[in-house]
Amino acid sequence: FGSVNISNGYRSTTTDSTWNTATKKKINECTTSLGSVVITSATAGSAFNIYDATSTTDLTQKLIAQFTATTPAGTYVFDRDFTSGLVADMLTSSIASTTITCR
Repeated sequence: FGSVNISNGYRSTTTDSTWNTATKKKINECTTSLGSVVITSATAGSAFNIYDATSTTDLTQKLIAQFTATTPAGTYVFDRDFTSGLVADMLTSSIASTTITCR
């Protein structure tokens, strides 16, 4: 008897060793909205951006969220819709332990 029906529940993806490269990665679990980004363990010098984009090579990508090298651990809530897709751009070779929730 929760507040969200099954079709509106959030999905999530968690960063792992495959994310530890300075590259872009499409988040296939996400189709309509970015729920939150949970940084559970901040890593010194890690930075990444999240874009509304169709692919990692989409030239019309729109910035949704930006996390700098000094972003502390915490939960950052967005509940923001996007139209194309969700792409994470890892700006450094190391990334904080992070969970991205979306619908």
